[in-house]
Amino acid sequence: MLVLYKEQNEAAGGDGVLRKDRLTARQKKKVAFSIFVKTFILIYLLCFSLASITQPTTASFNAVVKIEHSTNAGEWDDGKDDVKEEWRGSSLTFLQGEQKGSCQELSVTIKNAGDGDMKKSITYVVYFDPNLKGKPTFTDETILYEGTIDPLKAGETLELTYEPTEPGRYKFKVYQEEGHPEEGEVWQDGDAFVLKDCKQPEEKIDEAERSSMEEDKETFEEDTILEEDESSDFPSPKNEEKEHSDIEEQEGRTKQNHLETGGEQGADEDTENH
Repeated sequence: MLVLYKEQNEAAGGDGVLRKDRLTARQKKKVAFSIFVKTFILIYLLCFSLASITQPTTASFNAVVKIEHSTNAGEWDDGKDDVKEEWRGSSLTFLQGEQKGSCQELSVTIKNAGDGDMKKSITYVVYFDPNLKGKPTFTDETILYEGTIDPLKAGETLELTYEPTEPGRYKFKVYQEEGHPEEGEVWQDGDAFVLKDCKQPEEKIDEAERSSMEEDKETFEEDTILEEDESSDFPSPKNEEKEHSDIEEQEGRTKQNHLETGGEQGADEDTENH
């Protein structure tokens, strides 16, 4: 009996150990599965967050790429490349000793000293600085006049003129044809024109009007003298009055003479009667 009971107890104890091992294995599987699920969810949420954060940047980048691409495509589709025109050998220069300046006119002479003819018209400008002291300032803001020079043949010259309006310093500058290898612009040779005692335009106008009035006055006086000479053949009212008074005076003298003559004759008759 004791042996049977012991065997039963051992059998029961061994089954309890087996059940405990089974429960431990199941719990481990549940824990591992739980960890896997949590890890998967965490990775998913992390990827979703990163996608949400980087989505605006990606969209902006794509927009920029599209704009750049469309611009480049437009330039290529037009087929307009910046190709410089072929230079034909022209070269402009200012002639020394051909610069003249006065309050009435400024003039310089340019020459196409190159081997080729000019192909197109070019621009020249006149700078102005009212300050007569110190170094002159000639910038784009001080450009007073801008003109055009028609194409010049090789060796051909041209005089450029400008009428100044006030005292100051003036200087010319011309631009070379596009493609010139050395320089794109040429300044007037030597120093700038310096005008000190020029009158203002209003003073010039007043002087011109004054001279015109003096000429008109002289012309009027000459015409008046000619009219008087021409009208001298016809008596004026003053001349008529003078002539009338002269006639009356002459008649009075004639009557007086008659009276005196008559008195003398009467006296002679009386003498004869006595």
